[in-house]
Amino acid sequence: MTIHPGKIVFSLLAILSALTTGAVHAATITWTPVRLPVAAVPANATVSLQVVSNLMPSGQLVQAGNYTTADGQPKQYIVVSNNGIDKILVGDKGKYGSSLALAPDETINAVVVNTAGHVAFSTNNATGDKAGAYFLGGGGLQTIVPLGQTHVTFPGSATQSYIYLSDMMLNVKDQVVVNVTNSSADYSLYSTEIYTFTPTLGTQYLGSGANKTISLNQTGSIYYTLIDNNGVDQVYAGAFGNATLVPSVNVPAPGYPGLTATYSGYWIDHGNSFFSTATLSGPGVTDLNNTVLYRGLPTALKPIARTGQSINTSLGKATFVGLGFGRVRVSSSANFTFTASYTLDNDPTQKIYAGLFYAKKHVITEVLGSELMINPDLAPGSIAINRNDDILVIERDTSGLTNDGKLLLSSAGQSLQTVLATGQIFDIASNDRRTVNQFYYNTYRFGFNSGPNALSNVETFLVSISFTDGTNGQYIGHIQNGIGAAQPK
Repeated sequence: MTIHPGKIVFSLLAILSALTTGAVHAATITWTPVRLPVAAVPANATVSLQVVSNLMPSGQLVQAGNYTTADGQPKQYIVVSNNGIDKILVGDKGKYGSSLALAPDETINAVVVNTAGHVAFSTNNATGDKAGAYFLGGGGLQTIVPLGQTHVTFPGSATQSYIYLSDMMLNVKDQVVVNVTNSSADYSLYSTEIYTFTPTLGTQYLGSGANKTISLNQTGSIYYTLIDNNGVDQVYAGAFGNATLVPSVNVPAPGYPGLTATYSGYWIDHGNSFFSTATLSGPGVTDLNNTVLYRGLPTALKPIARTGQSINTSLGKATFVGLGFGRVRVSSSANFTFTASYTLDNDPTQKIYAGLFYAKKHVITEVLGSELMINPDLAPGSIAINRNDDILVIERDTSGLTNDGKLLLSSAGQSLQTVLATGQIFDIASNDRRTVNQFYYNTYRFGFNSGPNALSNVETFLVSISFTDGTNGQYIGHIQNGIGAAQPK
């Protein structure tokens, strides 16, 4: 199959059947290459080819990078593009000036923008062992976490050698939450520190975090986990700046009278509902049925799925044996995806399979399933869902035999369709055809709780593609003719 950027050239064919009824909605894809924002850089400057890009749920594309002026001065640019119109925030004729007041060896490595056009970004130093975080808005540049700052020190002879930003989220209220992780030189010790920020209140250090888990939604609800003086994880949830402790250890299990639950974490959706997995204890509980996926308010959670529960899959009737909380992805329509492992009821070998499931009003449908040893790459950074319930997932051979992969698209639980695959021919330009080697989402989990910002609410997605000749590029795919998709012009 040949892929032509900028042209409608193929219809996606279903490769796996989901357990849904109704017609399959085939979609077409147009591809647009992401170009360097040359208008933000003086004509005589030297531009670094290391560009940081992020596609936001609104469809805004934000790009950040570094350049050197003709007289040798290091500078940065930040540009937000929407519907083909570039807005230069930092750079030549930039709204906030021609550069940022960063250290000489400090470069931007991740960036996120909200619908007000305000930006949060992280930086690294030249050796990559220090990180910082900043906010850029109406008041100009403000520091969230200075480059290399850490509150936790390690005992004895252990030295801190690596500090990096592991998560950063920004909402429409200009509220920011970040995780800064630092580790010892031998990686035997590490800590995660949680900070919040607003332009008016500045930075607040909340404490040493656990599990590197934070969550922030557009309405200002926040979740995070801190470690108390006894080394126990303590869950906090509620309004930004006013989160309170949520009992989470050996509490009565919602939906299961007589049992207790210990929660492993929360995840906030676009409203104020929470997701969590919990380990159950009590009469009748065994290792085969002790894990539950919950959803709801922290004080009114309802079970969604439980290990030991029967489920119909694309491979036959099955039983859940594991639930993947960290892989929950929520659309703004309140539907969501989650991952789980299962065994087939008619398989005497009890081989374990992995599946991606789509839940709409508590009706669960498997979207993708295969043997666990050759399962899709169902890590948190591999799945995205938008408000139209389009689902984008990377399927990659994890057996170690190959590095082959497919990028798959499903509309509202319909059959998955191939968007991109290893070995496909991609037309870069006239008489320039290259073979796809590998691809990945171009973003960290920065920005919002629907997961990686690879899939926007306006039917676009962002990927980086490498080719077998050693070249690579960033491309935006435009979904057309699918459920919720824009009609072709």
